[in-house]
Amino acid sequence: MTFKTLALLALLLLQLPLSFNAQAKQQALEEFDVLINTPGGFTKADNFNGFIQPETFTTIKASETITGYEATLSTFIRNTRSIEHSQYVKISDREGQLIKSTKQMNGNEFDQLTLIFGDKISTVTLTATYPKHLSEKLTPKLKKSLLSTRWLRLPSQQMFKGLPFVFDESANLEIIKRTGNSLILIDKAPYDLSTNVTPLLIVSAITGETQISDIKAFSKEKLKIKQLHDEVIITSEKAVTVNGIKAYQITAKATDKKTDRAVTVFQTIAYQGLRYLLVQGLVEVQQADHILPQFQQVVDSLKFKK
Repeated sequence: MTFKTLALLALLLLQLPLSFNAQAKQQALEEFDVLINTPGGFTKADNFNGFIQPETFTTIKASETITGYEATLSTFIRNTRSIEHSQYVKISDREGQLIKSTKQMNGNEFDQLTLIFGDKISTVTLTATYPKHLSEKLTPKLKKSLLSTRWLRLPSQQMFKGLPFVFDESANLEIIKRTGNSLILIDKAPYDLSTNVTPLLIVSAITGETQISDIKAFSKEKLKIKQLHDEVIITSEKAVTVNGIKAYQITAKATDKKTDRAVTVFQTIAYQGLRYLLVQGLVEVQQADHILPQFQQVVDSLKFKK
């Protein structure tokens, strides 16, 4: 170890009490709806999402992926060979893990504390990276900091995270699930699923490989729904707009495969370039007069994010 390196290390150790022993500060990561109490001396970084403590070459970096928590955690563990230990935690009632590992950067060894938390829709990762020779002093403070994290995003907001649209639920229809880029709404009333078809509406954002040249033909092709018998009879079709975007709307009659009940199919496709928004609803014929206006209400409330 050179004299210059020893001098730098001594300087770091002298500065450490002044910076890290200062009062913790609550800071926000607005993009992720996160609040965290950072140790003294941390400021917002200019070139990444997170914070930096220049005197000790310590960073806290943040990211979010539109991937479920379990899948994200599994990928992290699979790709990180130097894990020392992990701890199950809860962050704002969401499942999480705090994982300690090591990393080589530019020939220097660093410790890392990685906090991973989220739900079935997305996962937030906060990674604190700091020189290994300062680990004894920094690890407890950085662990306390990461565990102070609060995720302020409401479940209703989380449903639309990463989607290009938002909409309002109706009196009877509520969001029960998100699958990829699709949101599923059903009637809140209880149904005997062995003999009845629960009113259902699915709103999906899709990116195609080519632009839609014939929206009428494209819409009819999309009426081939696995849940239905092959014969689908169109009762009405028309060009419409959804929040100023060109769209095509079809209603039709069909038969549900599982129950053999007659159903009304409601479909609206809004399209722009390679992207399109597919809205498909099913309701038993005898309930159509009550539920179809609510399908339309959801479509009318659709707004596209900028």
